[in-house]
Amino acid sequence: MSVDREVATTRDIQAAPSTAKRSRMGQLDDRFLALVWHVLASDGHAAEESTKAVGVTSSIKGEGTTTVASNMAITAAALNIGPVLLVDANVHRPNLHRVFGVDGDVGLQNTLCGELTPLECITPSPVSNLSLMMNGRIDPDEVAVYSKSSIDELLDELKDVFRLILFDLPPANDSNVCRSLAGRLDGVLFVVDAERVDRDTGRRMCDRLRRANANLLGAVYNRVPGEKRSPRR
Repeated sequence: MSVDREVATTRDIQAAPSTAKRSRMGQLDDRFLALVWHVLASDGHAAEESTKAVGVTSSIKGEGTTTVASNMAITAAALNIGPVLLVDANVHRPNLHRVFGVDGDVGLQNTLCGELTPLECITPSPVSNLSLMMNGRIDPDEVAVYSKSSIDELLDELKDVFRLILFDLPPANDSNVCRSLAGRLDGVLFVVDAERVDRDTGRRMCDRLRRANANLLGAVYNRVPGEKRSPRR
């Protein structure tokens, strides 16, 4: 899928009011709502019937992947489609523990290196129907093994419990972890900061993901020049 293809918004995602606050008021941001239904129905099956593990990545750091993944997870949880899990797979710059105000010491790395089972690494979130798996911390001498078999085992166990699993992935340009995980997921959304990343760079990163057997579901454009923005929040 071309990086030119837009799945949801071309407006500044980070300028949107907090979806967590909107959902508590009974309102959902239509942009993230569209993304959730898009990924659930991406295999041609009815969205109500599918169980999906989907990653969100970008070309470089700071393009808004954590914002997109977090708001999609909060939106999906508010829809009551079933249990939702948000996973922090950004091994070099984990941030979800700060976003949700939870402890980040136990998580993905601990289960992939065999210290804990996947379900032992789940953390409750302040949002109903939404659970979290932080990136976790391991002994510096230990290395989490992102092998196909370990990732597949992780996904199989999580899919028995959760309806939608969203991975906040590292950028495609600086991490083999991104490509290792992306190729095992049901699909990947690609976030593009139009002010920082040109189309050629975006296409190159998409090609890298395709070579890793990633199923690209589309691009989410952020900060498109010429569009009116809301004040930062």
